[in-house]
Amino acid sequence: LLREEKRRLENLSQNLHVTTVVKTSSDTAGSIIEAAEERGVSLIVIGARGNSLVEGILLGSVSMAVLRRSRTNVLIMRHKIIEEMGTKTYEMFCRGLLFRVLCPIDFSRFSDSEIALLSRTTGVREVILLHIVSQGETEAEIEEVVQEAKEKIEAIRSSLAAQGISVRAVVKSGNPTFEITGIADEEDVSVIWVSSHGKGWFRELLLGSTAYTVAMN
Repeated sequence: LLREEKRRLENLSQNLHVTTVVKTSSDTAGSIIEAAEERGVSLIVIGARGNSLVEGILLGSVSMAVLRRSRTNVLIMRHKIIEEMGTKTYEMFCRGLLFRVLCPIDFSRFSDSEIALLSRTTGVREVILLHIVSQGETEAEIEEVVQEAKEKIEAIRSSLAAQGISVRAVVKSGNPTFEITGIADEEDVSVIWVSSHGKGWFRELLLGSTAYTVAMN
């Protein structure tokens, strides 16, 4: 099966080199991460669902484990499940992977790295920068933080726009997970580009609570 996939992919582009690897292990996620580290890959691409006795799991256990444990960038590919005439068919969730990128930021050094990587990535059609104000004692305090965030995010937007990138900036207040997933649905984004670390997260956990819950939802 891998040889067939290798031929199919290489037929798509003469410049594409495909290597196949088969491992035997009780720790599937660990083997994926190990293979990635051995070969120095820049990105692990994995489906949100896989072969399982239970169908329709939102995020498979292997995907979850890779996401939590990997030190390499991870792209989780989702698909819509359409039930029609009693059969299931699958279609891509988005028109193009980098068609409209939602980039949540918290103005930390991790966000800076996230934006720097995005700016170096070719093929990005549009970027939506998003900052969520999630704390504040009073309405006046929240509004003050929102205004400060708007100034910061506008500076980042201008910098990316100067590089020829089509970019919008949005500041919201509320629950980060709900706001991120809500904007993603409203804007029909093709990918959520989020750092696994952030400002203020306990000891800079390998996968922060916001990134984790966004991936789950």
